[in-house]
Amino acid sequence: MQTEGESTATRDRIANEALRLFSQKGYSAASIRAIGAMAGVKESTIYYHFKNKQDIMDTLLKRVETIVSEMKKSFAEAFAAAGEISAGAMATVAEGVLMNYLMNENVYPLMMTLSIERMQAEEAQREYKRIMFELPLEHQEAVFAQMAERGFIARGDARALAEEYFGIIHLAFERFCVGCGKADTDKARAQIRRGIKLLCEREGIPE
Repeated sequence: MQTEGESTATRDRIANEALRLFSQKGYSAASIRAIGAMAGVKESTIYYHFKNKQDIMDTLLKRVETIVSEMKKSFAEAFAAAGEISAGAMATVAEGVLMNYLMNENVYPLMMTLSIERMQAEEAQREYKRIMFELPLEHQEAVFAQMAERGFIARGDARALAEEYFGIIHLAFERFCVGCGKADTDKARAQIRRGIKLLCEREGIPE
């Protein structure tokens, strides 16, 4: 009989291997049997830990929620303690969105999975948009609103600023990190820094 720690490790391994298979084949094409083969467990073991394949997907989606919550908390603490905002700090945060969110080992393959499925399933399309755009934009809009309240930037359309800010990150992500082959995160980060520098110059944020 497995200990609680061993049971958790088995559950995590199943979810991790399912995510890897989903990102390669698509959610619809992945079977419980194939997931079991990749995880090195019997189908009965999968059903012990998960109700069905959708339950595995729901677990993977919850991981993203946890990642976003942790990022928000970490940023809120750092922002509350900040006495000023610089272009360099803004660029560092933007690079963090790329590396710690879009390229996260749980988020990136899940987005690739949803990208495969969203052409045929409306639910996958909704989840793709939520993870790729809505969650980061919601957070960044709140950040720009707080920056305006604290006098770091002129009051304006926080949503428009968030969209422009994230657009810089997203363009670098799509250009250098998505697709076959190795992601060139160095080029992506360099492009992000250039874009954020120009944005900050326009908004009057010092270097």
